[in-house]
Amino acid sequence: PMTVPGLPQIKLAADAAAAISLGEAEVRPQVHAAIGKMQHRLNGSFSGDEVPATRIYILERGERADITPLPAIAALPAIIKFSYVTRFGRAALPGDFATAHLRQCSWIANHIGVYRLEVPTGLDRIGEAVELIEKDLSAGSRRL
Repeated sequence: PMTVPGLPQIKLAADAAAAISLGEAEVRPQVHAAIGKMQHRLNGSFSGDEVPATRIYILERGERADITPLPAIAALPAIIKFSYVTRFGRAALPGDFATAHLRQCSWIANHIGVYRLEVPTGLDRIGEAVELIEKDLSAGSRRL
């Protein structure tokens, strides 16, 4: 399967935006007063190319940056939990769509590496997780 690029925009709190390099990002107006994050349009630093899906990282807070593989028995419920359509509830999966969705999630769990990515608390430590992800992706199918 291929990963198709989405909208080159992220929502960040002010402290997070100040802690990372956003290049030529354009800060967009706040969407809603109750949302304390600003949208940042990533102009010029976003690829429009499809790339092979080789890893899925399930984020968790941890004491240190770490990547561990999830067994298929844990990967499947994680993929279902974080799949886009499930946020809309059962009504978004009428009839045979729920069966098809489960089948697709199962296929992904069995064919793409699903990993737990532990990210240490603190914006000053985000680089530790980034470095680990880069190392993991460059290793390809080999383990760290």
